[in-house]
Amino acid sequence: MYKGTGASPGIALGKALVIKHSELVIEKKTIENIDEEIQKLESAVKVSKEELTKVKEKALAELGEHEAEIFEAHLLVLEDPELIGSAISKIRDEKVNADYALNEIKEMFVAMFESMDNEYMRERAADIKDVTNRVLRHILGIKVVDLAGLDEEVVLIAHDLTPSDTATMNKNMVLGFLTDIGGRTSHTAIMARTLEIAAVVGLNDITKKVKDGDYIVFNGDTGEVIVNPDEETKAKYASLKEEFEELKNLMDLDKDKILKNKKINSKLLRNIVKYRSPFRIEKIKSVLEQQKIHYVCIEDKDYPERLKHISKPPPILFYKGDISFLNEGNVISVIGSRTPTKYGLKYVRKFTKELSDSGMHVVSGLAIGIDCEAHIACMKGKYGRTAAILGSPLDNIRPAVNLKTAQKILENGGAIISEFFLGTDVNPLNFIMRNRIISGISNATFIIEAAQKSGALSTAKYANDEGRDVFVIPGRIDDPKSKGCLDLIFEGAQIVRELSDITGHRVYYDHLKKFCTLNNREDSIEYDIKSLNYEKQEILNSIRQNGNIKIDDICNCTGIDIKTINSNINELLIDDYIIEMENKTYGFNV
Repeated sequence: MYKGTGASPGIALGKALVIKHSELVIEKKTIENIDEEIQKLESAVKVSKEELTKVKEKALAELGEHEAEIFEAHLLVLEDPELIGSAISKIRDEKVNADYALNEIKEMFVAMFESMDNEYMRERAADIKDVTNRVLRHILGIKVVDLAGLDEEVVLIAHDLTPSDTATMNKNMVLGFLTDIGGRTSHTAIMARTLEIAAVVGLNDITKKVKDGDYIVFNGDTGEVIVNPDEETKAKYASLKEEFEELKNLMDLDKDKILKNKKINSKLLRNIVKYRSPFRIEKIKSVLEQQKIHYVCIEDKDYPERLKHISKPPPILFYKGDISFLNEGNVISVIGSRTPTKYGLKYVRKFTKELSDSGMHVVSGLAIGIDCEAHIACMKGKYGRTAAILGSPLDNIRPAVNLKTAQKILENGGAIISEFFLGTDVNPLNFIMRNRIISGISNATFIIEAAQKSGALSTAKYANDEGRDVFVIPGRIDDPKSKGCLDLIFEGAQIVRELSDITGHRVYYDHLKKFCTLNNREDSIEYDIKSLNYEKQEILNSIRQNGNIKIDDICNCTGIDIKTINSNINELLIDDYIIEMENKTYGFNV
């Protein structure tokens, strides 16, 4: 018996098919024609993109949008200037062959990810291997293994199964997966659970211990694998498989039909009913309460109103803190690069604080880089609150390095929000999925800095698809970190040069005018008056300091002549900043 990590529940019995990808033999060569070698790399990348696009479309049709996002992430890897660009630089600088250059860069990135303590981050090394190995096979002329043509039921055994393997294979003929490597957060495990196919991963060298045609039985829950079992063991596992399938079907039946089942122990049947009962729901609620986690369903009045109207709103949100401010009309998402330049850091800090000072609330994703800086800058402002939308459950906040920022958000009256239930596995799809919430919960999206294939652009796409405005800061045309923003400008995004480009825009203008109101805080006119002329600012400041005030007193407070005061008051009245009461007395329009 072999023991691995149970990655997807179920019992599988059948003949083995060992998948062995052709070994990549990479040799360093000195080349003469640099341009030709670069062309070879670029052609292989192009073909790989075309293949991945087809695989993504197939996954979208057969597996759904969430699983298709894996291949969108792989396409983004091929667009990463640090990966392909570094390989091209290596070819130019060292005059080496394309496959050697790309393989060296791949190994550097893989080593970096595999050395990380976090299991989720270690598993991302497999993504880079999968994508770059595809390109390398095209450079070397090696044919990719085709699993679409399977014509008999088998248990697939491989060193690892790539997302491409699982998306393109003939699923009707696959009884289960066994792999040498991987954990519960690996793509093999994720795809197996999505497809409801039993799987055991992390078996070390199962590919060396099993040959084609060997009979395999295994348990995807316990991770136990037996090769060429005796007839008694086969019968035992066959019985377990039948019972497992029976249990799966029972979960979809009503209480009476479950209890009438004659093949399963009556105590177990009662436990199944109990599991499905309101008691189970109350127990879940109790766990949430113990961890001070709230939840809101889409039918509830407290559910963020704007989010209800996107194409795929989450049916339930789990959160800590206060989400009431997200139903106000002054919410903006601020996002951008995870590796910002000094330019990006300067302007996310400047604009986000100014937005907060003008009474705007900021939503972002708590990611390293622009997102985290946006949360911090908002909290440094006077009035805005901030909400972090996670790609992980609330009991496993990611990235962990931003846990302190998450706590500060709560201390400052903000919120931490997730659509994922406690204990949900963290995978790359979650972070792409949550982008629809970031844009959907906001009036508009503001992108500070983004490369041409930045993940922030998926948020902009969600915003555009839902008819929300997108604001961007223009960057230098020769800066890769700004190319995504420049593309958005070309597609019609609003350019931001100063704060009033946002606060004066139709989506916020009316709200921020009405936001001019007295409240219980000191020094508190909660809107941005910086875009108004000096005279109007002085008039509003005199009202802030004195409350309702007569026109003569405004002249005395400001030192401005009555004629100028009159003309500016008339404009403030027309724009609904203030109202006129008896005896030429003025106050805020609250």
